[in-house]
Amino acid sequence: MTAQPSQSPSHEEMETRKRVWERIKTRAQEVHQHPSDHGINTKIAADAGRSSQTVGDWKHGRTPVPPSVMVALANKYGVSARYLACKTDDPQQSEPIAESDLTVMALEMVEEALVRATLNDGIDPMAGARLAMTAFEMLKQGQSKSNILGKLIYEAEGRSDDQ
Repeated sequence: MTAQPSQSPSHEEMETRKRVWERIKTRAQEVHQHPSDHGINTKIAADAGRSSQTVGDWKHGRTPVPPSVMVALANKYGVSARYLACKTDDPQQSEPIAESDLTVMALEMVEEALVRATLNDGIDPMAGARLAMTAFEMLKQGQSKSNILGKLIYEAEGRSDDQ
């Protein structure tokens, strides 16, 4: 069985990725009061909870920005996800992020945290519910994925603040 070659994005898709990147970069520069292009990728990476390499891939159009990241950045930058995704030219965040979207994002993060956590005895189902609520609240506050995952792993492993 041979591997299928990856299909290159169309010219239109590449143009959209460039416009999306420009909107993200511009909003990040405004929010961070960072007018220069130099160093902005690092700030966006922190905001998105992703690596600088991943952000570089977005910048150069190699990969699209995932919808969940678009929602998180839009929330952090005070604009609509539709605006960042170039679906509208109106940057106003006319409606808050739907709780159902936040719930899905929170559950995805809990699942990832549980995979990464070192659990000796597994996790009790009520602890899973508490982790989901923690992730949900942190997402509502616009915290980065890396901060949320760190907190979830820490709690899943049963560590307290004084350990």
